[in-house]
Amino acid sequence: MDNREGLYPERVEFSEVYHSATQGPHKPVQAVIRDQEELQKLLPGIALPAVDFADKQLIAVALGDKPTSGYDVRITSVMYLTDRLQGRPPITMVNYSDAEKGGISDRQSRPIHVVSTRRLEGEVEFDANAEK
Repeated sequence: MDNREGLYPERVEFSEVYHSATQGPHKPVQAVIRDQEELQKLLPGIALPAVDFADKQLIAVALGDKPTSGYDVRITSVMYLTDRLQGRPPITMVNYSDAEKGGISDRQSRPIHVVSTRRLEGEVEFDANAEK
């Protein structure tokens, strides 16, 4: 959504569910996960604690295979934008830090960060703040 004028921003609290520099999926993922089936499809083989999807959702950012051990990812904020006047659908903005800090070149990494928030409706946009 390009025009955010008139949208009411709300900072959404989140809690970390899973973080690893080496145990993420082989392919990049940016997703809001709202049910168990979607969780198994997007993050197969990653052991996460049980989630009550009736009132919670997961947000996952994974960078996929990286050539060295110096990569990491962290979700830094979640904002929920609603339109109280014109009735536009809500949007969730997920900001994350995508960091490359050098590392051992003979070890690959697969960074992933998963957080839990209350269940939110609408579209989702991801925005990386690259750190090098």
